[in-house]
Amino acid sequence: MTFGNFISVPTRTEAFGDDLRAALDGFVADLRKLVVKRIELVTCTWNESPSVARARASAVKQYLLRHGVADADAIQVRANCTAEPARISLRLSLRREVEARVAAALPEPPPRNALLWPLPPVVLKRLPQRPQDFDAVSIRRLDHAARDYKNTGVSWLEVSIIAPRQGQTGVAPEDLDAYVAAVHLVKDYLVGRGLDAAMVHVRPWPGRHLAPGGTATQDQHVVLIEAWAPEPDPMPRLAFTEGYMPALRDVRRYA
Repeated sequence: MTFGNFISVPTRTEAFGDDLRAALDGFVADLRKLVVKRIELVTCTWNESPSVARARASAVKQYLLRHGVADADAIQVRANCTAEPARISLRLSLRREVEARVAAALPEPPPRNALLWPLPPVVLKRLPQRPQDFDAVSIRRLDHAARDYKNTGVSWLEVSIIAPRQGQTGVAPEDLDAYVAAVHLVKDYLVGRGLDAAMVHVRPWPGRHLAPGGTATQDQHVVLIEAWAPEPDPMPRLAFTEGYMPALRDVRRYA
């Protein structure tokens, strides 16, 4: 589940202001990175009629439908918040707020050619949320990796997140927004360094953790970049050089 909150929502889509449209456009951009299962638009009635509160959520629904993020049947409107805590009902009512609750998943990448040769993976210990969040170490590792990928003719890349400890099988649902932001920022960075966007894929929760002796810290997830090429790497990388890392423990054992 992921959430979006929109304040001062009019009852008609045509009356949406620039700030609200910008917020909704950012929400739509995030939804396009996901496979959306269901969107629930929630408003609360406290100092206005249920029909007016419902109209606010319906206006947001129409905006989302115009942008094609989901079918009409997948977007539900709920204007009765009697089951919610009173403070939430009061907040949504006074701020004329619509809360969007989304059930979604990351898309699976297309099947990878099993005949490709793997290169040593690269790990980033930080999860960037904005372009300016890339630190000097991450930039150096990504630039080094992008150069190697171009020099060795890499034709397939996968960006994902792995767990820091054995027994963890990926990223918790409440971390979905952070995961989506991080992996797509890393993908965009690599594409910005001259790699073909069509060969850079985002992988959902991989169910992996670092093998003993890995480079992740003990309390945080890390970004993993895996690469494959049509030919074996003519210059094998040294372990840990510029972020290259050793063995992985693959929980799901996919090829």
